Amino acid sequence: MKNDESEVIADTLNGMVSTFGEMKKEDIPDPVIIFGGWLNENDACLIHAPAGVGKSWFSMSVACSIAGSGGFARWRCDDARDVYYVDGEMGARTLLDMAVTSCGAVRADVGLVDKNLHICTDRGSDDEVMDLCDPIWQSAILDMVYGKNAVIILDNIRTLFFLEDENSAESWGIVNSFIKRLRKIATLILIHHDKKSGGFSGSGAAETLVNTRVQLSAREDTGNLDGCGAVFGVSFEKVRSEVTAAHDYRVIGLHPSNGWVEMSDWANQFEIAVQLARTGNYSSQMALAKEMGVTRSKLSKVLRKFDSGGTVKDLLKVDISDVGMTFPVACL
Repeated sequence: MKNDESEVIADTLNGMVSTFGEMKKEDIPDPVIIFGGWLNENDACLIHAPAGVGKSWFSMSVACSIAGSGGFARWRCDDARDVYYVDGEMGARTLLDMAVTSCGAVRADVGLVDKNLHICTDRGSDDEVMDLCDPIWQSAILDMVYGKNAVIILDNIRTLFFLEDENSAESWGIVNSFIKRLRKIATLILIHHDKKSGGFSGSGAAETLVNTRVQLSAREDTGNLDGCGAVFGVSFEKVRSEVTAAHDYRVIGLHPSNGWVEMSDWANQFEIAVQLARTGNYSSQMALAKEMGVTRSKLSKVLRKFDSGGTVKDLLKVDISDVGMTFPVACL
């Protein structure tokens, strides 16, 4: 005999099920793009990087872009909305300074940012410490963004969720349960640290529910990025939607006067060549150029300009039997 709770669950489950034919007739809306072609409404996005690379600068710049119809690195928000930046690490003064700088760097409408960007720090209480593993804190966050159609940024997982064991899939179940509830009413960006050996820290369950995973990796301030503070490559490692030019790898830097600067095309081509060569999947410049969608001649010019140390050559698996390879190995 069913009790009241089981009947409610059964009714809920029945409401979740549709035949394929029924779904085709339903008015299911297309994804609503919020920012740059890679963040859609009700998505969950994971941004991760080693300590000190610039995760918070990147995230605050995304926040100001969305709150104030700004943009950077060929990504833009045209329809400003509320953004809640929930921080578990930095002080209020640091966050304020970061927001002021980011607002200018993305050329956002300051008036819009003033009313749309909501910054949440622990300065409001001397006793309470936010722990999003606690159901009471989770409910408070859900209530805060309910009905706002907002973006919420949680910076960062390690300081906002007091997980017993970051490497345990069971511990991440608490986070994922909260993500499922939160993304029904808001768009979510999670900030996380990398482990020393590379890749995001903790269990693989950390990315189970995310639609997009973005990795930031430190780069040098060379070429047109000279003088920039935070400089890193932006790589989209997981994309559940259609992959577009918005997901292309790029290297960007935050300049104290010029805001966000993207590495020039040729320098960017070199960065892409290095990233691909490091995979070990290419045995020649010809194969590498084909994968990059450029001619071998252009790749050679890029390498002559930016790779005097022979980094790409050393990374390639040289194979003179490669189709069309009629030149000496030393020329590679």
